[in-house]
Amino acid sequence: MKYTNSQIIKFIGNDIPTESFNVEKNALFLPQSDNYPGVDFLIWDHYSKILFLFQVTIGSLANHRKSKGNFMTGEGSLKNKWATLCNIEESKVKFIWLAPDEILKNDKSKDSLHLSFSSIKN
Repeated sequence: MKYTNSQIIKFIGNDIPTESFNVEKNALFLPQSDNYPGVDFLIWDHYSKILFLFQVTIGSLANHRKSKGNFMTGEGSLKNKWATLCNIEESKVKFIWLAPDEILKNDKSKDSLHLSFSSIKN
């Protein structure tokens, strides 16, 4: 991600941001609500036109599945609203679990991407 062509957008509430953003710039979206549904932060990659959703946990993924499901499914879902905001198809919205290796190795689901803590380098 090129930082000179990036924006950070903090927003309040449990919906999508009300302020507009430039889809021609990368963006880091930071929900300010402690209980934002399903994700902890989002990254918009304007080059690939993909919105990455990140859920960070140190506990079982099962504890977050319902919240993730509410975000990702159904008409009027947050996934649908974010795709509309970014002017992309819902298939370009990618959910990523960020968790310790031992948590991820026990997850047998194939419904999302995984990024282990150990894969993050200094």
